Amino acid sequence: MTVRDTSSRRALAQLITSFRVTSLIAAATDLGLADLLADGPRTSRDVALLARVDSDALHRVMRALAQVGILEVRGDGTFALTSLGECLRADAEGSLRSVARLYGRESIYRPFFDVVHTLSTGEPAFEHLFGMKLFEYLARHPEEASIFNDGMKGLTVQASSGVAAAYDFGSFGTLVDVGGGNGTLMIMVLHAYPEPSGIIFDLAHARDGALEQIAAAGLTDRCTFVEGDFFKSFPTGADAYCLKWILHDWDDQDCITILRTCRRAMTSRSKLLVVERLIPTGNEASPEAIFGDINMLVLTGGRERTEAEFQALLEAADLRFVRAVPTATEFSVLEAIPL
Repeated sequence: MTVRDTSSRRALAQLITSFRVTSLIAAATDLGLADLLADGPRTSRDVALLARVDSDALHRVMRALAQVGILEVRGDGTFALTSLGECLRADAEGSLRSVARLYGRESIYRPFFDVVHTLSTGEPAFEHLFGMKLFEYLARHPEEASIFNDGMKGLTVQASSGVAAAYDFGSFGTLVDVGGGNGTLMIMVLHAYPEPSGIIFDLAHARDGALEQIAAAGLTDRCTFVEGDFFKSFPTGADAYCLKWILHDWDDQDCITILRTCRRAMTSRSKLLVVERLIPTGNEASPEAIFGDINMLVLTGGRERTEAEFQALLEAADLRFVRAVPTATEFSVLEAIPL
């Protein structure tokens, strides 16, 4: 059969080759290209001198970035940032610079090109390629962990703002952000609500970034970092425990282990807040959740879940689902209490 629909062929070809765009955007962020153009248009030669790279090669890359709307070419031959390119500036509110850097790392993009291994074996492609689990890899590679944590911060700034706006944290005395990384959510919550004090609970590789962010936010008197493994223990006796984007990293049995560990740390009046994307039960469009599920498939062996699937996990850990609170983002807050 001959495919005669040239527009479909062209659209499919763009999808097939879209990895090229990812790689060029990642390269642009590594060079700080958006920041070098922040003050106005420049020639590729001027940018190359500032970035200390080959002028001809950079011109070709910038020309390609203009094709996908990151840059625009002016009539005088200079390059300027578009509204998309502005989002890559380090000083932009909601900047995606750290996200672009993350998806340009070999440890993140390579597993996507080995998805057939996952389909054949059920094993995350990451483990096949790197010989260890993702979080073990990050613990052994501090530089990669730093880029990963910054990328997670970039991905969750808007989500954290939505959670802080949608859920009332004002009644809590102590809030534990489990696997809280750099503390993005905790900082937003503490700024929005003067009542709680916070504990960011995570592995050692997150400590420096979290403490730096806490200090920068002026919250050292209300927030601390506690190092630990959420498979083994949680800080005990808090009013609320927040698991933001944690359970999706793990299979069902590991999730139940984490939730049971949390349950042991809770008092009879504690609340558990699970912040996750929810897979829709019908065929409605939900690209963030559906493609996020593929991230979990190849990177960690976890999965995105429906509300009912989360309820089943909670019940298996002696926790009772109370309600789901939607936010202005793709995330929801699932509230649970001890049985």
